[in-house]
Amino acid sequence: MKYLVFFLSLCLVVSCTKNDKENQNYIAKIGDTKISQTEFDQYMMYRPISAGKEINEEAVKKRLDEMVVSEILYQEAIRNGIDQDPAIRRRIQQILSQRLMIEKVEKAIWKDKISNQEIKEYFNQHKYQFVRPQEAKIADIFIKAQSKSEKKIKRNRALEALDEAKKIEGKWAGFGPLIKKYSDKHDNYPTGAPGYFDDQGKPAGIHENVAKAAFSLKMGKIHKTIIETPEGFHIIMLTGKRPGVNSNWQKEQHRIKRAIRSHKLEQAKKEYIKNLREKTKPILNDQQISLITHNLKNKRIKTSKPSKKPPALPGG
Repeated sequence: MKYLVFFLSLCLVVSCTKNDKENQNYIAKIGDTKISQTEFDQYMMYRPISAGKEINEEAVKKRLDEMVVSEILYQEAIRNGIDQDPAIRRRIQQILSQRLMIEKVEKAIWKDKISNQEIKEYFNQHKYQFVRPQEAKIADIFIKAQSKSEKKIKRNRALEALDEAKKIEGKWAGFGPLIKKYSDKHDNYPTGAPGYFDDQGKPAGIHENVAKAAFSLKMGKIHKTIIETPEGFHIIMLTGKRPGVNSNWQKEQHRIKRAIRSHKLEQAKKEYIKNLREKTKPILNDQQISLITHNLKNKRIKTSKPSKKPPALPGG
């Protein structure tokens, strides 16, 4: 596989095309296949003669012989039908698919110039990435209690959670189980991890009381008291802080260009594949897919069953 894939990759890089002049000036011939100067030059880019060694005919022949051996093995692999092996075919398919995308999609996108207007528009649409205040991140045990009667009933539960949290302060891994044990699902962050927010609680939807408490903490520390909001009670641990950013589109243009180009590549690839789908009209065998799905489910059930322990030996 190693030789087949390597030779195919090499052929794809140089496009495996030879004009009449190259055919006449080949530097090696294996059966009907000729190795051209262009192919050899390309190979030497991958396998240059090291700076410490003399460049002579022997060194050149050594590199050429590597290509010859690769071609010999490739031809023998084809004669033996190795190219029909499913694993080999998938690898060849992958290489050809990648090359096709480079030729038909990526090259055009990389040639396309990105204007200052595009950069400004991206900057304004994603301004939060480039202009934002200092932010914090927390893990939050949230106990829902909106009415006075609810708060009276659930305050003890919140205090109990706080007492347990204080015992594991600094041990981040220990706070997760407490969230599962005590926390209700908050509408804005049901997992108890709201993401970064400023001192007003934006954009994560954190109440201002919680935000202010978070900014008073040091990393890994738990707030000493329960924090009350109209929604209920919060027991928080500070899990992250990051400084504010105040940049402009001129400073960020290289970064923005990469982001724009990446987005354009993704969209162009999707459009190219969509057009090919419409052209080839692939057909899926739903009956066979149902059978495969059924078999995979059964296989998972069998493998997930706990193994039965052998019966204990008499007197054991």
